[in-house]
Amino acid sequence: MADRPRDDTWWIASDGKWYPSNLQPDSSVAAVVDVQSPAALKASGVVPSALTRIASGALVATSIMFVVAAFFGLQYGTSLRSASVSDESRASAEEVFLGWSSFALFAMVATGVLILVWTFRTSKAFDARGATNRRWNRGWTIGAWFIPLASFVLPKLVFNELERISRVPFVGDVIGDQWKEESHSAIGDLWWLLWVVGLFLFQVTQMLLTDPTVDAGTADVATSLSSLAHGVLAAAGIALVVVMRRIESSSRA
Repeated sequence: MADRPRDDTWWIASDGKWYPSNLQPDSSVAAVVDVQSPAALKASGVVPSALTRIASGALVATSIMFVVAAFFGLQYGTSLRSASVSDESRASAEEVFLGWSSFALFAMVATGVLILVWTFRTSKAFDARGATNRRWNRGWTIGAWFIPLASFVLPKLVFNELERISRVPFVGDVIGDQWKEESHSAIGDLWWLLWVVGLFLFQVTQMLLTDPTVDAGTADVATSLSSLAHGVLAAAGIALVVVMRRIESSSRA
């Protein structure tokens, strides 16, 4: 038994200790042994590249939809400010804007499911690396998003931890709590800031636009804010792609 493997034939048990190949688990230790060679341990600690590509592609597609919605939102806002635009044209511009906005929001929800799966699988992979003293592990990758108010903070803490673990060089040995010496990235802070600001602007515009007594001037301001919210959310999506790809890439280093 040792704290580190002597060669590639050694395996790690669930007690965190390494054992030579001749010490095969029997009935007396089967309950505490989980056999993994260093090579197998390293393979299981890698973030799935296929899932990363799928989730990243969905984020890019959703961001494009938000940009298109922002463009048509600006056009609708222009129609509100122009006295020469007919009511029919203005209604048509509003319909196109709301249509693209709905498409983007639907895509955001669908992509959100992929993000939950990706964070769960990534957290599971980092558990396989032997990362210890974690606070925001697998259960939090999903639950953090559904706690009122706390959801504006907890998911960011989950991503911070994943980034820090991914930065620890992994050569087949358990990484323990080495990840605590690492830091998260500035782009990780940026994507979360953009996400929170985008959601805030979107909520404000929804309250303004759903008011049946809103006048044309207020509707114009609300539409401009809505276009800005769509653009900010698009930027948040692209920044998140960078974060996810960096975590996936670092896990293979």
